[in-house]
Amino acid sequence: MGGRCILEERRSAALGRAFACALLVAAFAAAPGAAQAQAAGSEARAGLLEQARILSAAGKADEAYRALAAKEDDYIGEIDFDYALGRAALESGRPDRATLAFTRVLASDPTHAGASIDMGRAYLALGNREQARIVFEGLLALDPPAAVRDRLAAYLVQAGGAGERRTFISGFVAASAGRDSNVNAAAAQARIFVPLFGAEVDLAGRNLRRADSYAGLSAGIDVTHQIDQRHALIGGVDAIQRRNARESQFDIDAGAARIGVARIWDRFFARAQLLSARSYLDRRASRDVSALALEVSEVPGDGSRWSGFAQAGRFRHLPAEQRVFDADFASAGVGARRGWDSGAALYGNLSAGREHDVGGNPGGDRRLWGLLLGVEQALAGRLSLQASAGLQDAAYRRADPAFLVTRHDRREDLEIALQYQLIADLRLRLAVRSTRQGSNIPIYAYTRHDFGITLRHDFR
Repeated sequence: MGGRCILEERRSAALGRAFACALLVAAFAAAPGAAQAQAAGSEARAGLLEQARILSAAGKADEAYRALAAKEDDYIGEIDFDYALGRAALESGRPDRATLAFTRVLASDPTHAGASIDMGRAYLALGNREQARIVFEGLLALDPPAAVRDRLAAYLVQAGGAGERRTFISGFVAASAGRDSNVNAAAAQARIFVPLFGAEVDLAGRNLRRADSYAGLSAGIDVTHQIDQRHALIGGVDAIQRRNARESQFDIDAGAARIGVARIWDRFFARAQLLSARSYLDRRASRDVSALALEVSEVPGDGSRWSGFAQAGRFRHLPAEQRVFDADFASAGVGARRGWDSGAALYGNLSAGREHDVGGNPGGDRRLWGLLLGVEQALAGRLSLQASAGLQDAAYRRADPAFLVTRHDRREDLEIALQYQLIADLRLRLAVRSTRQGSNIPIYAYTRHDFGITLRHDFR
């Protein structure tokens, strides 16, 4: 027992040094498909792992295990094979065999987050709750994102006993500074031709692009209270403040709160939450948003993490002159993430939605769709690279009475960032962001470039 505890402590320390939050998320994504991350191996092994992946995805975990076990003597010691074998053993009701395979993986790679998580699950299946508790508490100490933390917390409750209730609190504080070429997201043109008048019109100074330096603070708290082994109450609050050096009329403040329930299955995790937020412009209340959000994620055995989400709600503007933009909205989408043991990950989201005008917007209702693609790559030491590109298309229903066309916008976003993990809970991030919105109505077209630095501390 003591030897096992020492082994788990060594694994926890190695995990903390190696990957913290980001790799832990990838671990939930990297199920048996870690085999594909090692596809440089023999074609025969790759074919066997692909066969096992297909069988597992079809709910035939026992067949997948038997196919892998038959070749154990040939491929034992290969990380991708041992991990796939362990997963198949665990899913087919052979947790004792699973621990042997995961032990080999962790002996070769103590930072293999997927094997650590699944080792804890195998301990649970064997009834070894104390060892499972050590594993899950070590992973929770890495301050993972909310969805991952909720799932680990559910496992930890199972390890602590069915009647035990636990509450987990985590959060962050961050400070940022940078330079924004267009703090008010406004058009660059000072004069706009308005077809209704057949003449050019001078825009007010407030509606012209303003560049400025800024500084900001943000913070958030997440709470998970386990009801039983499968259910939890979840909630949290977030706040953000951004101050411009000169253009104070575009200073931003915002606060948000959420509360809901979570449910965990063996391979699925779901959250339903009520959300409420208020934003401020120049210290005056600007807009309220309220919504109901649902998220379902799957952790399949093929190295990918899929999710689906939907939300519906409304936003209401508080200044009388802005209420023309009030609307009810609904949107839904799907997302996917693929992670590798090398620290690389790919992710993407596709969404679509509609806004129903209730304030008298000249353009009427709006239909939207969006696409986001991103990549993460661990570099030398504690340094990582992150990049993402997004596209959003918005089409209005009615012709604008002043510009005599039906408005159509398309926005493109690009971000490239370097992140350095100073210590386990403290990281520094340098980011360059660029936004370009095109529109067939010139007043809504703009470009924006932002360079910022953020120091963030996570706590639990």
